[in-house]
Amino acid sequence: MTSTLDDEQFIKSETFAIRTVVRLRGLVPGSERVVGADFWGRLPNGNRWPQVAIGLQGARYQDVTTENADVFDRINSACWIRYPEH
Repeated sequence: MTSTLDDEQFIKSETFAIRTVVRLRGLVPGSERVVGADFWGRLPNGNRWPQVAIGLQGARYQDVTTENADVFDRINSACWIRYPEH
């Protein structure tokens, strides 16, 4: 999955946001590396869409109700825990 989104998705959206997903390389500020992107938005009908891509993997859904989006959002997330802290 690509870490870019079609322009059409932004054009159709009433609101949207983008976050860059980074992996820290160490404790030195500025040593992070971009590994993906997290997009989400709301359509004029009130339905939502997100897309998250990290590396070549990702997940997305489009034009779903807020209730369904709340369920999907619990699945469609990433959590990186540094070893050995897991």
